[in-house]
Amino acid sequence: MGSSGTSTATKSRWKLWLILAILLAASGSRLYFALRLENKTIWSDEQKNFRLAQNLASGAGYELFDGQPTAIIPPGYPVFLSALHLIGLDEVYQIRLVQVLISLLSILLCTSLARWLMGPAAAWGTLLLCGFYPYFIFLPGTILATTLYCLLLIAAVLIYLKALTANNNNMMFFGGVVWGVATLTVTTAGVLAGATLLWHARHAPGSRKAKAISAFSLIAGLFMVVTPWLLRNQLVLGKMTLVTNGGYNLWLGNHAASRIENPNSVPTPVDLNDEIAAATGNQELFADSLFTAKAGVFITRHPWLFARRTLIKAACFWRLDPSPVTASYVGLGGLVKLAGFLSFAPLLALAIYGYRKASTELRKVMALWTCYAFFYTLVHAVMIVKVRFRLPIDQFLIMAAAFGAAQVWQQVRRQRGTEASG
Repeated sequence: MGSSGTSTATKSRWKLWLILAILLAASGSRLYFALRLENKTIWSDEQKNFRLAQNLASGAGYELFDGQPTAIIPPGYPVFLSALHLIGLDEVYQIRLVQVLISLLSILLCTSLARWLMGPAAAWGTLLLCGFYPYFIFLPGTILATTLYCLLLIAAVLIYLKALTANNNNMMFFGGVVWGVATLTVTTAGVLAGATLLWHARHAPGSRKAKAISAFSLIAGLFMVVTPWLLRNQLVLGKMTLVTNGGYNLWLGNHAASRIENPNSVPTPVDLNDEIAAATGNQELFADSLFTAKAGVFITRHPWLFARRTLIKAACFWRLDPSPVTASYVGLGGLVKLAGFLSFAPLLALAIYGYRKASTELRKVMALWTCYAFFYTLVHAVMIVKVRFRLPIDQFLIMAAAFGAAQVWQQVRRQRGTEASG
């Protein structure tokens, strides 16, 4: 017994050291990329995030220019950045270093969820795949909400499934709070929260009353976080809205000259800019409604073109090679395209295989992730698509792929065992 105990302890230590080595290598790859970048923001959304954080930290309020309150970007990520500013982490490179830590936390949560649902083999696969997935190495270098959103989304799903298993409505309420923070970080998290509730109504265990109470607990937690922001926008902007850039993105995605692979290449026409500048009242809200109306005209006049473009955008959302999301940070040469293809295409195939090999209970959970993929694709396909928008969903794809890889390995081992015994 003593020898067995010593052997088990030794194996545990080796596993711990291996986990630390993988995390160290994963963090090293992210740090290497982040520290090679210039100490500045490049994209307009990055610049908006940074300016909003500076204004919040200085006490100027949630505004971009001229003291005008804004809701052009949801507040979650700028508030996070402003907190970093307040503790002295106000340089771009410092934010990138913090985001490397956030990325590592996401890896750990994904690994924990995979181990709980799928076993240790899938957990090891998830650890490796999340650690060295090229997109996840690139992501912390951007001053965008996606890195933080990845962490919040995987945390929200983990808490939801744990609360469901334990039949704990207090935990479900806390999960709703995390869903609310995620929604204030990237508003499309609200779509995934809605998909969770749809799945909950169909697959959650218990009576209808029990399911309704747990669903209400999640909704209550979410709205406790989101409602103050909605009320703020009603008071200072005149409209209870999460964000005011939805109309612009809808217009970009439904414009005859908009390129699907690079929708931001379409400049706003001069006459629209003049109309917005001449508007009385809140110009931000007016612009949002104007862009929405222009997109609506395009959709009603060209319904078949709208349907065709939407389907093409949905397919492009899951393209196998990198989109222009990496432009300005990483060149789009053939090597980058090949790396993207070789990293994503096998994941997609293994995830599908893993779903086929899953047990009935595990397949139910994977059905939740499929709901996420469907609704997330749909909402972006109607508007604009970039691979960067898809990355939070890739976390679930990686877990499914790790399970699929584990099933392939087990099948190979069984076949070798059969051949050896034969």
